[in-house]
Amino acid sequence: MFRKKIYAALLLLLFSHLLSGCKSNERDSFQGYIEAEYLYVASPFAGTLEELAVKRGQNVDTGTLLFILDHANEADQVAEAEARLQSAQFKFADLKKGKRPEELDVFRGQLDQAVASEKLAELEFARDEKQYNIGAISQSQFDRARTTLQSSRGKLAELRATLESGQLEGRQDQRFAQVADAKAAEASLSQARWRLSQKTLSTPQSGFVFDTLYVKGEFVSAGRPVIVLLPPENIKVRFFVPEVMVGGLRIGQEVEVNCDGCPKGINATISYISPHAEYTPPIIFSNETRSKLVFMIEAVFKSEESVSMHPGLPVAVFLHG
Repeated sequence: MFRKKIYAALLLLLFSHLLSGCKSNERDSFQGYIEAEYLYVASPFAGTLEELAVKRGQNVDTGTLLFILDHANEADQVAEAEARLQSAQFKFADLKKGKRPEELDVFRGQLDQAVASEKLAELEFARDEKQYNIGAISQSQFDRARTTLQSSRGKLAELRATLESGQLEGRQDQRFAQVADAKAAEASLSQARWRLSQKTLSTPQSGFVFDTLYVKGEFVSAGRPVIVLLPPENIKVRFFVPEVMVGGLRIGQEVEVNCDGCPKGINATISYISPHAEYTPPIIFSNETRSKLVFMIEAVFKSEESVSMHPGLPVAVFLHG
């Protein structure tokens, strides 16, 4: 009987020692789970899904084609904007050239005729002036000769001015207005090309195709996601620590993450420490901690270490010193 009591005492002592050892190991170990921030890829414009280029579960690189919506209307808008820009550019170039060569040739011919008419009027005026001085012609005939000469000179000056103005560029105000029209056409073209580009979307960054939400032929409303991506850098671990320990943690501190079937020694870096306390979440609920307040902590992985981590996976987190 005495020996049984000794055995019982030894077993109780051993059990107490093992229990205290387990508790000391669990002080720096916390339950948590893998969380992810998904990337929802959508077009700002509506359209029928013409092509779905990826499948669920596929890994894609940056720039990989994801999907194409029907874009015939947007392509027509681009063509119209290109034509408007070309028209504005041609009009501006025409203003810089002045009159066409054929029109200038007409003005030069008229100028030659005016020069000849002016010379003839000068000769007739000189002759009539002599005749008038000797009394051979009347005052009215002499006045007609003088008026004809003045008219010829006025016509000649007018044609010379017309020829010179025809060789000049368009007026400055007209050129400024045409430049403004060309810039407006360029902006319209840029907008049309952007709208067209939003109907063909590629991956903004590499990642895992978590889900596809539409099939080919379905109508997709504006802003509705078609692809759900999970970039590796968006995977993180979320765990909870008691309030007595949160003060000893810091951003950038490393932790070790373990899970069933995961490679050993996966490290993560604390990226967020919640400033607000909360009650123990159900996922780490126990009789020992149910009345305690805890703080949520988030830690991020390196891209190559997050491959084996799946959202929702329960893990154990160990704090480094």
